[in-house]
Amino acid sequence: MKKAKGFCLKVMLPLVILGCALVSCNKDDDNNAATQADAADMVEATVIENSNGFAKLATDANADASAQRIYTTTPAINCGQQYSVTYNPFYTGAYYTYNYTGTRTYTLQCTDGIPTTLLYTSNIAGTYTTPTIQSNDTSAASLSISNLGAQNATAVINGTYNRNGYQESRVRQRRSFNSVIALTLQNIVVNKTTSKIMGGTAVVSVTGTGSQGASFSYNGTITFNGDNTATLVINGTTYTINLQ
Repeated sequence: MKKAKGFCLKVMLPLVILGCALVSCNKDDDNNAATQADAADMVEATVIENSNGFAKLATDANADASAQRIYTTTPAINCGQQYSVTYNPFYTGAYYTYNYTGTRTYTLQCTDGIPTTLLYTSNIAGTYTTPTIQSNDTSAASLSISNLGAQNATAVINGTYNRNGYQESRVRQRRSFNSVIALTLQNIVVNKTTSKIMGGTAVVSVTGTGSQGASFSYNGTITFNGDNTATLVINGTTYTINLQ
């Protein structure tokens, strides 16, 4: 009887240790929130053209303004009237893809019949994939575009741009999470001819939960450099983003 009891203890002890090790491993793998590097990947995808980010929206807004002759004294749309269109931006490349559907609206504000500000919104839903992350999300933008006069070579965008959805990292620990990425846009300068972003800044916040409910929150700033790059700073760490 004593031998049997001793045998049982010898077997049970390794099993208990192994069980604890498995629980710890699962907790580390599944309950971790997004890392700062994950947050930087999410912000990059929120901004770049190849994931239908803000840089693409800025290009689209500038193209719409040009098509409607907003940058002239004889615009093709009526002052104070809201216009709404549906659209389906999509792209398939070797490393990047996106497919979205939604609506955008624009309302031209005028003073004495002269265009002063274009109010521009976009609300879309869809998916994107980049080398570092993939997402199923929605995006919402509310922009105020000024500096419309023909004598000005650039337009200026202020407003907000948000993305809300589910992401899966394709690198490092390959974590998954639900997130909200919010940009507050400050004096974004866009060349009217090339649609290139020439300058401006954005305040960014990234919040959400990991696959097992662990929360995360990061804050930073984005500076648009005028050379098709932007500089992201989160907690003192600098990341360079290629917009195209």
